[in-house]
Amino acid sequence: NFEVRVMSGNVAYFDDFCFAKADTALASISVLPASLSFSAAAGKRDSLSVQVVAVNISEDLAVSISGSAASYFGAPAAMPGGAAQTLTVTYSPDHDGSHSATLTIAGGGVSCEVALSGTATGDDDDDDDDDDDDDDDEVAPSIILTPISSICTGADTSPYNGQKVTIAGIVTAITRDGGFFVQSGSGAGSGIYVYRRGNLVRTGDSVLVTGWIGEERKRTAVTVNSDADVVVALRWNELPPPAVITIDQMGKAYHGVLLSIADVEVSAHPTDTLKYMVGRDSSALVVAQEIAATRPAVGAIVNIIGIGFCDNLHQLLPRSVSDVTIVKDAPKATAVLTQEDSGMAIYPNPADDLLYVKSESSVAKIEVYTLAGTMVLRKEFAGSVSIANLKSGIYIAKVLFANGASLAKVITKK
Repeated sequence: NFEVRVMSGNVAYFDDFCFAKADTALASISVLPASLSFSAAAGKRDSLSVQVVAVNISEDLAVSISGSAASYFGAPAAMPGGAAQTLTVTYSPDHDGSHSATLTIAGGGVSCEVALSGTATGDDDDDDDDDDDDDDDEVAPSIILTPISSICTGADTSPYNGQKVTIAGIVTAITRDGGFFVQSGSGAGSGIYVYRRGNLVRTGDSVLVTGWIGEERKRTAVTVNSDADVVVALRWNELPPPAVITIDQMGKAYHGVLLSIADVEVSAHPTDTLKYMVGRDSSALVVAQEIAATRPAVGAIVNIIGIGFCDNLHQLLPRSVSDVTIVKDAPKATAVLTQEDSGMAIYPNPADDLLYVKSESSVAKIEVYTLAGTMVLRKEFAGSVSIANLKSGIYIAKVLFANGASLAKVITKK
């Protein structure tokens, strides 16, 4: 749905849109490149490849070649529908000259054409039909796709670490700095993060990405060196369905994957206003918002759709306000106080042994969490709380007041 408005003589123009029945998935076929130019000596052979992306087509694709010189070109008669794949076309002239034909790929009621042109450079002086002639054929290199699942195995280090690869998939999200996530299929190992600044892609684009695999901040990612290494095959594709997991299933295999986590409790608000915690104890998870949106209150029960991510800690990245649904509002008794409301201060900070709390409200308990959300201390408050047994580092101290309210604050243990 869209609208065009004329306001004070200004006209809004729209392009790059299409229409489809609301209950019907739009089928499409795209091919890159849109033309192939071959060159071979008469009696020899040349081979080139195209990347075919078929969207919402489950049946096999029919491949045909037509035109006056169709007999000089060859390709398989059929190929599977579905994700991006490689189709190899050959050119085998028997005499010198220029030849042209059209390659057609069809399925699901749609089709796409590729222009074929070949130049034969002259008769081969050697008429020997020995099969060894094929050993001297010059074959143009084709793009070799590496499945994302082969790269993102969930291991600490990818088997392709340090290697250059080409991947294909659908863009599922774009970060503030222009990086983006590419996913092929659904579930564990199906997604990966691409480092590249700039407005190269849009969500829903099917893309071919060539870059170097690396490990940084406990995540596997692709680093792209040039804009030319990101090729958009087709826009406005349907995104893969989110994989439904629980918090305790989150791991490296789900980094870069579109996920859905249901009925989780917002357990803490760190001082970073763009983050909050869901879940408790060892299964707690950081939710890092990609937009400046209001955080659900502590105690609220939420459903979240987002991209699995890691910045030394497992995270979930909602892409918009609509990705977070409040199933149940937080009880009023557990509403979070502001520091001004409570008149609270935790000191000393950094601390070595004892933590003290200054507050106008009565303090009942203190809980201390790691930044990953693991509770490492929970004690009744009696004027002070000992943190002597904690290791040096940064923690989140959550003060629970007698009236049921709470306030979290970052502290440092010397």
